[in-house]
Amino acid sequence: MRARIVLLLAWALPACLDANAELPGYSAHILSAGERVPKAADDETLAMRLVNNAGATGPLVPLLSGFANGAEALYWDFGVSTSSVEPVWILERKEGEPIDHPPIVDSLPGDDAYSPFRAVFRVQVTGAYAGEQIASLAALEDAIALGMVREPVATGTYVSWPIVPADFKLERRDEAPLETKTIYGTGVSAQYLPIGDAQPFERSVATGALYSLRRQHELIPLDEAASGADLNADGDQLDSNLIFDVAADQAPSGLWSITEVVVDRAYVFGTYRAQTDLFPPEPDEMDVPEMDVPDAGPSAFIELTETEDPVYRPLYATEVP
Repeated sequence: MRARIVLLLAWALPACLDANAELPGYSAHILSAGERVPKAADDETLAMRLVNNAGATGPLVPLLSGFANGAEALYWDFGVSTSSVEPVWILERKEGEPIDHPPIVDSLPGDDAYSPFRAVFRVQVTGAYAGEQIASLAALEDAIALGMVREPVATGTYVSWPIVPADFKLERRDEAPLETKTIYGTGVSAQYLPIGDAQPFERSVATGALYSLRRQHELIPLDEAASGADLNADGDQLDSNLIFDVAADQAPSGLWSITEVVVDRAYVFGTYRAQTDLFPPEPDEMDVPEMDVPDAGPSAFIELTETEDPVYRPLYATEVP
């Protein structure tokens, strides 16, 4: 029994014990207090699976640069991602007081059910809980049946917690890299990156618009990481002419739908830095004398193509430019 749980309001977790248990009230899935949970990094096959499915380049995931609303926008690239929101369970003594036990998920990168977006559920331990290690959904189900924990309660929020190889860190500007934290899933101990703050729950994370510019007759977009070239002559290969469409009152999830934009072959890197450079607003007749309309118009691009798979590229700055 391993039910995927995605509903937030109607929650039912079956209470089933291990069919092979020899002792009444015993679970083969739950580890005793202090017992070592196997590490994903110690399993060569699983460790390689995490590397191949992390979607990011490590061990130091580089901070990359694009544009949003005409200003520089910093982001990390975790590749193609799903928009689904899967559960994470957090043990606590009482509401708002987590215990010293890693969060629990039911999937890791490479699993069909894996997502970096997690609906948060609180799980309150009872007096029967004595520090045991609950490292899988099966263990959590058994713990509920044994009365060690109460049934999960939805918080109405989700978090962005990509699971990555154990040595990964996130590069940041003018501060130390963001370190991973421990998470339990499918019976092993893995590592995740706590990116951003909790957001109101969505069954499927909404995507923002992301424009990737490419010159006519060129195959590679204006992205230094993709081309391996220093396109703006600043001495690195971390910049792109990606344009994030970010509203001033928006808290982006980091999930984006890419539109490929073909521009003239003479286009100069960084000329367009906002969605309005590509699609200038229609001037109101009353405001024509005061408006400074970008010199783009229909000739700003030659062709638009929407791609199918969303990408996970969380923005670094909390303040939108």
